[in-house]
Amino acid sequence: MKVVDASVIIKVLLTEQDSEKAKQLLQEKAMVPDMMFVEVANTLATKTNFPVEKIEQGLSLVYELGLKVEDTTQEILIKAARLSKEKGTAVYDMIYAVLAQKKKTQLITADKKFKQKVNWNFVKLLG
Repeated sequence: MKVVDASVIIKVLLTEQDSEKAKQLLQEKAMVPDMMFVEVANTLATKTNFPVEKIEQGLSLVYELGLKVEDTTQEILIKAARLSKEKGTAVYDMIYAVLAQKKKTQLITADKKFKQKVNWNFVKLLG
């Protein structure tokens, strides 16, 4: 089971490049950290022109995707903070990578800048 980040989930909710690929990927079971829901809500509320009703619909859809939700433990958070400092990334982005690393699986992201900064083999770009 692969870890997907908020950038992939957002592509399911918006019509963007690679939206269809994101939808196909989520046909399979995927894993996310619990904080993903907050990140998606923040993106919908602050980076779209969606009215509140559409934000609510989008968030409801995210909960209906059947994602396996993993807790962001103290261990994951501390490791993510350390690695984000080393790689120059946001902690919340690094949480996905640390979760994938811990579960010995791939992280699928649509965030090209994050992929370039970490340059880890288990981090794959959507598409």
